[in-house]
Amino acid sequence: MQEKGRIAVVKRTLASWIDELDAGRKELAHAEKDEVWQLSCARGEHRLLLRDLPGIRARYDLERSAIHRSEIFSRNQTRNKILKIRRIRERRHQRLEGNRAAIHRRFEKRRERLHRIINDGTDWLRANRLVLARDLSEMDRYRDVRFKKYMQRILGVTNAG
Repeated sequence: MQEKGRIAVVKRTLASWIDELDAGRKELAHAEKDEVWQLSCARGEHRLLLRDLPGIRARYDLERSAIHRSEIFSRNQTRNKILKIRRIRERRHQRLEGNRAAIHRRFEKRRERLHRIINDGTDWLRANRLVLARDLSEMDRYRDVRFKKYMQRILGVTNAG
């Protein structure tokens, strides 16, 4: 959005400059006609008018070429300024993309590390469950044997066997 605004300002500046140059061209054309007309009125001789006319035309042609060069220069400067604005935007976008990529890489590394920690925790829990199940089954066997003998001793029952 900033880029479009800056380019619009540059284009408006060019348009106003071109308008000023066009006004200068019109003034120049009008001044040339006035000078030729005044010369023709002041001098009645046709031969003197023909002699002075190329000099007047050359002088005004020089002014017109200066205006034309100014227009070309301003258009070139405008084009260069717009290109510079676009290059700045491209560099900014490249820098932002690089930052986004770096953030994405850091996020992926953190995610992988969390998955490793979760997997390690799951493996640890699975291993401990197996150990716990083995210990519980051993306790149950021990309890079955010991409890049976304890009850027989308390009740005074002997194994007749």
